[in-house]
Amino acid sequence: MMAISGISEGQSDVDEIDAFVAPLCAEEEKLQMRRALVTSIVDSEQDYIDVLDSLLQYMQTFKNLVDTAQSVLSLTDIDAIFLKIPDLHRIHYIFIHGLRPKVEKWSNGQEVAEIFYQLAEEEYRIAPVYLKNYQKAISTVKRCHQENQQFRTLTRDIHVKGMDKVGSLEELLHKPVVRIQRNTLVLQDLINCTPPGHSDYDLLQKTHSLAQKFLNNFENPSKKNVIDYQRYLVKNDVVVERVNSARKLRHIFLFNDIFVCARQKLTAKQRLTFEVEWCIPLADLVVSSSDVESGECKKADTEPIRKKVVSLQNDLKVEMKRAKASGELERNWSLRTHTKNVEKIKKKLLEQKGLLILESPDLPLVVSNKKYNRPYCLLLSSDYERTSWNSAMQCLLSKGVQSPVNLSMQDLNNMLNAIRLPKMTSLGLGSLFRQDEFCLEEEFLFGSLTITIRNLEGFKQPMNTYCCIEVDSFGHFLMQAKTKVISNSCEPNWEEDFDIDLEGAQTLRILCYSVDNGQNRLIGKNAYELTNHTLTREGYEEKILINEMSLSVFLIYHSREQTLKRTLSLAREGLFGVRIRAVTRREGSRIPLLVTACVEDIESRGMQDVGIYRVSGLASEIQRLKKAFEKNSRVATSLLKSADINVVTGLLKLYFRELPEALFTDTLYPELVKGLSFSDPEAKEKYLLNVVRKLPEPNYSTATYIMDHLIRVSAFKEANKMTLQNLATVFGPTLLRPAAKEEEKTSGELLVAGAREALTQVAVLQHLLSLRAKSAL
Repeated sequence: MMAISGISEGQSDVDEIDAFVAPLCAEEEKLQMRRALVTSIVDSEQDYIDVLDSLLQYMQTFKNLVDTAQSVLSLTDIDAIFLKIPDLHRIHYIFIHGLRPKVEKWSNGQEVAEIFYQLAEEEYRIAPVYLKNYQKAISTVKRCHQENQQFRTLTRDIHVKGMDKVGSLEELLHKPVVRIQRNTLVLQDLINCTPPGHSDYDLLQKTHSLAQKFLNNFENPSKKNVIDYQRYLVKNDVVVERVNSARKLRHIFLFNDIFVCARQKLTAKQRLTFEVEWCIPLADLVVSSSDVESGECKKADTEPIRKKVVSLQNDLKVEMKRAKASGELERNWSLRTHTKNVEKIKKKLLEQKGLLILESPDLPLVVSNKKYNRPYCLLLSSDYERTSWNSAMQCLLSKGVQSPVNLSMQDLNNMLNAIRLPKMTSLGLGSLFRQDEFCLEEEFLFGSLTITIRNLEGFKQPMNTYCCIEVDSFGHFLMQAKTKVISNSCEPNWEEDFDIDLEGAQTLRILCYSVDNGQNRLIGKNAYELTNHTLTREGYEEKILINEMSLSVFLIYHSREQTLKRTLSLAREGLFGVRIRAVTRREGSRIPLLVTACVEDIESRGMQDVGIYRVSGLASEIQRLKKAFEKNSRVATSLLKSADINVVTGLLKLYFRELPEALFTDTLYPELVKGLSFSDPEAKEKYLLNVVRKLPEPNYSTATYIMDHLIRVSAFKEANKMTLQNLATVFGPTLLRPAAKEEEKTSGELLVAGAREALTQVAVLQHLLSLRAKSAL
């Protein structure tokens, strides 16, 4: 742990910070910082124990030699130099062995104040004796250096376990002095990171008062006037930095005194190390969300990358199963082959995940050094990460920060490579960059999630509020739904439900905004882990804490195998679940009226909406329109214009999803899949054209009509962010997926099969759209 000299005399001028939001230091941020601080205390305490161990070893060695011919020091000099070192070692040994188990089993409610209080009581009985004797100890060391060449040689360069640098005996004896003073600062930081309602809060205040009283009554005996400031890691993650219009993968570290940006390097021994690119002392840090003058960095289409990730995930699972089976059958030659294949796939998967991280983020967080006016633009994947980083920085800046000593780049590199990084969570991009963990298919969710946003409690005054829902796809987060604004309410009640498609999902995020004078301000956020174990088909209610507020939501999960079924409607005059041929014959049209009505409405007012067809509409509104069309399609058409555009797109997708047979028919689906395997482009094109032309007339007319519509939507991709690849991802399974057949497969096998089928369906539709776009189809 690096030391920092000096204590700041005043608080930083927070008003100079051009922040895009100014949230209070939320309780969740405090608790994250509390854990980071206590973890760093354990690491620092181990370093201190190692110093005391070295002092004890030297003391014992000198004592053992007292009555021998090799005697170095007299017993009197030994007692003067090492007075109370054994006692300090004893109490800090007890302290670290009490604190470490609590860190290993950490929770937000973990209590550690009693351990700090016991240390303070013991240390402040021993410390006065050590501090009063300190000058005598140093004088004795200097005298013995002059009188005894052997002593001077032995104590000039002392190697301490776990430390890169050597230290003299004088430097080691000074450690307890600065440690005693530093404890007061650590306690203050721990109090700042502990919410007032926490069970530790009052006892920590009592411990800090005890420490402050001791320091007020005791002068620093050291001439160095240095306090060994405690540096601890607050937050770290993998992000993207924009450098001269290019994207660079970076790892950023926020300490309580310095912000560091580094790149990762792979050593010859295949070990990841960090190399610092730049750093900013927190006292000089300025944060902004506005973009820099270097220009926009064009965002790549990430759908092909995500498609490749899904494919590799599936390949990895299959190969690992084969390797396991070969091991059980003791087929060593086969095991070696499959093990080698597993490593190859893992390498490819890591490369694709790295590409996904590099190309996905597009929200800027600009940090700069106010001394040199040098901006650095970091790109994050969503407002959730951006606000989380900004909030952590603001929380530190609001308390006042230390000015670190001038550290060389080598010192910073050593510091980064020496710290024990906490495991990346699945809440940010870092989750995609773990080399030692490869999530298999079961760890991702595929299917659909129905979420009902009910009510929010905990406001102290009326506000205009709304919520946004983000769900990830292999770690990259997209905004999936947004509630209406509830005006001037202390307890907003939405009761709005959304159907969200899941494609490699692990995390749900809720972001709560207030609207003031036309400005949207993020007032709270939280993340909820999505797993097969927590989600059920029956549904359940969950209270999600958002700062000091509580949001009630209701969740229902339908896995992919549950959504693969297509059933024929029994209603004679029905629309949904009825074959297209029957609908068009009854309506006297080539294409179902619902399809043409929805397409015309979308093209008249929704072509430039960001995420069109991806963002979900209110499920209850979609069902209302569905019932209206079931009753009378021509009357229901007039209702579309007053509906939210995402409700209209949701209705169109629902119609195709509930067809008893896929639009491209179950019979022709295998032939379309076969066409993808042709390596010759001309042969592939000719074969697919022939297959599509075999479609029944209403299916062919509807298929070409909807493809033409999707091509027109993609023409506005700069505004709506929906490329042909994105649209094929949304519509591929909807238009091509055959009705599910009863097969004797496990849930996991169905999941893998469904994922593979979805990739195939997306590929088929994308190819057909490409052919249609060049008028070949």
